Amino acid sequence: YALDSASVHLRDIELDIPEGSTCDDLGGELAGGAVCDQDKVRIPGPFVIDLVAGTSTPSLADVRIPANTYKRIDFRVDDGVPGQGNVQAGDPLDDRSFVARAGFDDNGTPATLVLSLKFNEDVRFDDPAGIEVAAEAETLLVLLDATTWLVGVDIGQCIADGDLQISGGEVMVDDNVSGGCSTVENTIKNNIKLNGQLDGSGFETASLE
Repeated sequence: YALDSASVHLRDIELDIPEGSTCDDLGGELAGGAVCDQDKVRIPGPFVIDLVAGTSTPSLADVRIPANTYKRIDFRVDDGVPGQGNVQAGDPLDDRSFVARAGFDDNGTPATLVLSLKFNEDVRFDDPAGIEVAAEAETLLVLLDATTWLVGVDIGQCIADGDLQISGGEVMVDDNVSGGCSTVENTIKNNIKLNGQLDGSGFETASLE
């Protein structure tokens, strides 16, 4: 499968404040919409994240979080609602939280696999050692491994069994899949949630991407 596009709709982003710190300690270190509440740094959305381009709408470029070592980030994945944020009626993320398209070969004929999933839950990424966001400049990244998304899923067999249909050159995987492949959606969700990691990289100012 060749991934062409992938997007997720987030309600908000939360970072656990490291032990020994409280909201009262942060002062003016928050910017770009980030707030501190109940010992968590929260970045309210909604956001549409382009997972291939690594961009967010609206942008997270101006978000500033305190320099510290972060061990956990929670993303509230939620269905897009037309008129809220950047989702319009008929958009791929209208009433969906994760969408992806990938090309593949169907017995010599080009076809497209379409994932159109509803998550409505928190997705957690953590690192026991923590990722340091330095005072002068680190970007905190969350990396997803797309090569694991279809592990344990046999799309070809689902098509052969008639549980998935090719229509107009597309195979749709959503919450309507039935038969022996009815667990495909949950398998893909779990693969996405369990195969991510936190990472840090140099940047001009402390920020979240």
